[in-house]
Formats: sequence, structure tokens, C-alpha cells
Amino acid sequence: MDLYEAIYTLRSIRKFKQIPVEREKIVKIIECATKAPNASFTEPWHFVVVQDENTKRKFTPMYAEAFRLYQSQRRILTEEVKKRLEKARHFAENIHEIPVMVFVFMDPSTRAVKEGFLNELTLQSMYGSVFPAIQNLMLAARGFGLGSVLTTLLNFYEEDVKKILGVPPSIRLVAMVGVGYPAVKFSEPRRSPLEKFLHWEKW
Repeated sequence: MDLYEAIYTLRSIRKFKQIPVEREKIVKIIECATKAPNASFTEPWHFVVVQDENTKRKFTPMYAEAFRLYQSQRRILTEEVKKRLEKARHFAENIHEIPVMVFVFMDPSTRAVKEGFLNELTLQSMYGSVFPAIQNLMLAARGFGLGSVLTTLLNFYEEDVKKILGVPPSIRLVAMVGVGYPAVKFSEPRRSPLEKFLHWEKW
């Protein structure tokens, strides 16, 4: 599909049809993820694909609790926000219904600098290599007519997630991307006018 159509209709999908996603499409969208720019050719990303129903259900109570904590800290609760949160709550309590969970991890050991004053800065910059990969993954999914949703709420339970998935201790959880055939229509997400964010030469 047209690149700009994919970008303009890449919104979070939280309702999926309960039909399996073809393995070859999963492989292709993750291959697209690995084509993303990355610092010093470190390729720090790893992807764990979860489709097993029993495994997916293990994450539901974690996600529901993380969402409850997040919701309790929201300060501005307009009627519109309350409606969005209610929809998000239903998603949080039924996250196992996502057909494909793609857990995205980062391997800190691949960073180019591992000591001295640049160590911490370099470690932080590694995430800047992983998120473009996630964007590629989501755009590739859109190209196949697949919906996706990015969430970091399971990072609250990073160690538990890693234990379930058999991930080595040194590896960091970055996000989980849910993928599947959407049960709602693709549409352009509502955004504030560009003028609110665009600055020329100075702030």
C-alpha cells in the first residue's frame, strides 16, 4: 500500500478478530523491523513471538494491574478521557485476546561503549535503535492489513515477563506489540494541529 496512507492510518488497534495470523506475515513484519536504522550497526533488538493461549493468559493479570496503577495516577479526567480509559480498561483485562504478542527486547551488551562517562548515555541511546524497529514492524503490519498496538505497561513486571519467556537476565524489555486482524476499521487518528508542535529555527 502507499507509504503515506500507511502512516496516516497507523492508529492503535485494541479490538482484533479471533483468527490466526499467517506465520509468513509475522516473519515478514519482524524482518522489516530489523531493517531499521540502528546505532553503530549494533542491532540490539530481539523479538519473542507469543501465540500460545496459555502463555498469553499469564500476562493478563499483570497488565490489568499495571493499567489500574496507571489509571489511578491520571490527574486530568475529562469525560472524553474517562471514555477512552474505559475502553482501555476492557482491553487491559482481556489482553490475552490479542492474536499475536510480539515482545521486543534490547541487548545492552551490543552497545559500542561500555565504560567511562559515555557508558550510561550510550546505554540510553540503545532504545533509540529499538523504537524505529518497532515503528517498522507496525507499518509493515499495516501494509498486510494487520492492526497493531504498542504498549509498555508490562514493563512494570519486566522480571516476571522475562521469567515466563525464558529471557536472560541481562536483556531488557522495551515493549510489547499486539498484532492481529482488526475488528474495527482503520482510520486517521485525531491529532492536534501541526502548528502546536512545529518550530522553525527556534522554539
